[in-house]
Amino acid sequence: MLEQITQDWRTVSKEYTSFANVKDKDKRRVLEFEAFRRFKPRLFQCLFSYIIFFFMLENGYHFAHSELNRVNQELGLRLHHNKPPERTEFINALWKLRNYSVAHWAGTEKKHFSDSIAGRDWGYAFGHTKRHEEWAGDMEYIVPLFTGVAIKSIPETHARCSKYLSKFDKVCADYLKAIIAQMPKTLSGLEYHGYRWTNSGLVMD
Repeated sequence: MLEQITQDWRTVSKEYTSFANVKDKDKRRVLEFEAFRRFKPRLFQCLFSYIIFFFMLENGYHFAHSELNRVNQELGLRLHHNKPPERTEFINALWKLRNYSVAHWAGTEKKHFSDSIAGRDWGYAFGHTKRHEEWAGDMEYIVPLFTGVAIKSIPETHARCSKYLSKFDKVCADYLKAIIAQMPKTLSGLEYHGYRWTNSGLVMD
């Protein structure tokens, strides 16, 4: 899903590159403004979808890791294993953005004031992650600016998030391999040979 969202934005952003070679600065500004206006809804749709699905996937990895911990304890394996990777500063910023701007539109109570500011600030300013002479009008690297939250373009966000998820994936995969290596395991007269995933979690057979 994350790959699909990134590809969707990459495809859409390539539709408007005609101002890249415009020499007249005034004409270029007009074209850039029109491009921002046109692509803003799609950019936020892709960005917010990415953030929502990313944290759903992270939550899935945490669940898988907790299930492996449970099996390790129930079978008395006492296996040493790596902990889930710590969130980077950037991912914590995404989490902040999710809580303040994506998941809900804040209420009017004073305690929700900061959330309301974040909601009102959606898309009023843009930046980009390349120098202007390198950027050359590439909409793919446009960055929406949020008050108090450092964000990157969708491609760069995906690169950073994928690196984090790969670490999480390796931790869970190595943990699972270590458990399988202990099979078969006899406990309370029952011999366990393998495992299977169910809707309720990991079940040993």
